Amino acid sequence: MAAQPSGVVIVAIDFGTTYSGIAFARPGDLVPKALHTWPSRSSHVSAKYSKVPTALSISPDNDTQWGYGVSSENEPFVLFKLLLVRQDLLPQTVQTSPLFRDIQKKSALVGMTGRALASAYLGKLWQHFLSDARFNEQERNEMQLAITIPAGWPESVQADMTAALREAGILASTPGGCNVRFFWEPQAAAHAMILDLNQECGFEADDMAIVCDCGGATVDCITYKIESVSPLQTREVVGSAGRLYGVAFIRAGFILLLKEKMAATRPPGALTVAITDAELEAFAEIQWDQKIFHPFSGDELYFPVDIPAHWDGESRTLRFYKADIVNLMASAVRDVCDLVMAQHQAVSEMTKHAQSPKYVLLCGGFSGNPYLRDALQKRIPGPTKVQWYEDHDYGRLHLACEITLSTDVQGIELEVLAISHAGTGVDGIEFAVRRNGALLGRESARVGYYAPLAVEEPTT
Repeated sequence: MAAQPSGVVIVAIDFGTTYSGIAFARPGDLVPKALHTWPSRSSHVSAKYSKVPTALSISPDNDTQWGYGVSSENEPFVLFKLLLVRQDLLPQTVQTSPLFRDIQKKSALVGMTGRALASAYLGKLWQHFLSDARFNEQERNEMQLAITIPAGWPESVQADMTAALREAGILASTPGGCNVRFFWEPQAAAHAMILDLNQECGFEADDMAIVCDCGGATVDCITYKIESVSPLQTREVVGSAGRLYGVAFIRAGFILLLKEKMAATRPPGALTVAITDAELEAFAEIQWDQKIFHPFSGDELYFPVDIPAHWDGESRTLRFYKADIVNLMASAVRDVCDLVMAQHQAVSEMTKHAQSPKYVLLCGGFSGNPYLRDALQKRIPGPTKVQWYEDHDYGRLHLACEITLSTDVQGIELEVLAISHAGTGVDGIEFAVRRNGALLGRESARVGYYAPLAVEEPTT
């Protein structure tokens, strides 16, 4: 853990493929603070969520909106982070995907590269951050920036990201300069998860844990060994590895299957209505993302999907059977399992088959899917257990800052005192901060979950 320069504010940006977040720590802060308020299309803010969509919309008069403020009418840019990677380095399934080709086509039409889109988005995110954090003049003088990138991405991405930060005006926004440090996403996730799950998992010295961060379009893994429990000290034993995979593209597959089922069940003589891509995306976001994808466990026979009456002249219900859903998810589930198993095998070979990882710790948007967790547990041999890190959004940001905080946090332990819930998710955590058993104080943190894109309609 690197020492924090005296008086320097540490800022961590989780620039994700589908959702992003930002957290910061002032000098002396033991726990980083994550932003939870974001501009939206109705001029209000979404105060509940620790993530904001990685999305841009550019109107014909070049008015740029971002995050929850994007308009589906202007065909928002999404998944543009993938354009930072040279096309021939992307998996064939991504290169040939209609969704990815659409991203390329739209960016070419406006004459913007992946770096230019990233710069435009990060500039908006940064300006909102500075406005929300309200730093004083001394705090604004010098900052240290931590950025996470997917494991396995080429080093050229770091150069493009640095250029995007510069072109967005971020590096020149503080009088004393803004230094940038890059970290692999699984490194960030591992530190936060092992720290926060230490009590729940009952780690002991010499235990090993595989950390798997399953995001919107990337999966990253790393394995750590617990050197000491109190204070918590870890050592990387199997290096980070990652790959692009198809979770971000599963929704597109759902839309294609939806069209097929609608055509096969359309009432005789029904007038066909041209359904816009924006309508289909909004429909899939609710029907697939929220009602099918996240809760799917593999035990369900089918999920009913109600088709709006104005699409075909009459309302009706389609059935999406277990086999439909398993087929849509198969490639992404296989990619996650293969990467985790590669780490598990590396531990087995390193220890001459004498030790297995105690846990596979899952975080990221895909990790909440019960079917994935069950499939992974069935593939892992021996006593290794799959553990879902439910408050992953706060954890990833917590970790990115944690890496760069001062040596004052060495030996820090967090004891969870209370967890508050909102709906079906964790909303906040209250915990005690201790060093070597001595109570230093109490802290609270909003957790929140990211909201669906464009959930808020303009007020009339």
